[in-house]
Amino acid sequence: RVFIDGRLVGDRGRMGTTPEATVYEMRSYELPVESTGAPIALRVDIAAFHHRDTGLDAPPVLGLSEPMRRWIALAWAKDLLFHAALLLLAASTFVAFLFRRRDRASLYLSLAALSAIPGSAVLGYDNLLLIAFPGLGFPAMLTIQYLCSNFSVIFFLAYARALFPNETPRLLFWALQAMMGTFFLVQAVAA
Repeated sequence: RVFIDGRLVGDRGRMGTTPEATVYEMRSYELPVESTGAPIALRVDIAAFHHRDTGLDAPPVLGLSEPMRRWIALAWAKDLLFHAALLLLAASTFVAFLFRRRDRASLYLSLAALSAIPGSAVLGYDNLLLIAFPGLGFPAMLTIQYLCSNFSVIFFLAYARALFPNETPRLLFWALQAMMGTFFLVQAVAA
């Protein structure tokens, strides 16, 4: 909930006094505020029962309407460009694998790029995963983010090994893969 000078001007989700009564809406929040130039009292209430930190991944950004609109458009454009690049990388390397079936490096890079998309969709300016699936709860969102991020690292390590097999120490590679596999299993069981 957001209060300005003691007056409620916006709220998202459902504020509760227990974890069960609290419903998160993990999305960016744009709130227009009109000011006469006099000091204002801004209060932001956050129920962060399901998270270890304050619930804010970045401090609030305040500014005039026009620069803020440009800033928001730029943030959206950066996210769109990043995800489009991941999709193009995944598609082009998968096509390379289809034409050269023994080229495992292309397959692993394609899978790493595809696996990175759900995790990065949560971390951008706006939570694209929750835009696509608005009914997805906070624990389910974190599960998807963590598991897909683990898959992405596992596939990227396999890509590096397939690309440079002679330069990659075998024992180190398998130790890292075992560590990431253990992280994946622990997170999957905890979910």
